Amino acid sequence: MSTLYYQRATVVASDTILWLGACALISAAMAHAHTQSTVPSAASSRALARFGVGMALLSPCLLILDHVHFQYNGMLLGVLLASVATAMNGQHLLAAFLFTCLLWLKHIYLVIAPLFFVYLLRHYCFEGDGDRDGPSTRRTPAPARRGDAKVRHDQKIAEEEEEEEG
Repeated sequence: MSTLYYQRATVVASDTILWLGACALISAAMAHAHTQSTVPSAASSRALARFGVGMALLSPCLLILDHVHFQYNGMLLGVLLASVATAMNGQHLLAAFLFTCLLWLKHIYLVIAPLFFVYLLRHYCFEGDGDRDGPSTRRTPAPARRGDAKVRHDQKIAEEEEEEEG
């Protein structure tokens, strides 16, 4: 009987990861909403984030089944929410690491892996030449070391300014 109590206690304790992931997602959605140019979209983004996280945290299936069958799905959902939140904050390597850990924990999340791969391919491996609001028509591979690209760009601008002056 003590083993049963121990297992239930570990499932309940692992739900703190779900709460942490949900809080991270709410804060990332709030930060993303503040970058929006219109107030109605910011308010709707915050409301949608709160609604979605509330639905995840108060899901009867998660509360009843996870605490009876000891599957730790709440913890896994928390890791998924944390990886999405870090991706929204622009921390793509940390998001990839968290998602990889999620795949190590349960293979069912392989269904989401192609979407996560395409997101990382677009946002981390390629950078656009257009504005941040719309898609760019031309994509260039991101340099391995961004500092070198910045130095080359500054040198090119300095050379163009010298040519204009001379």
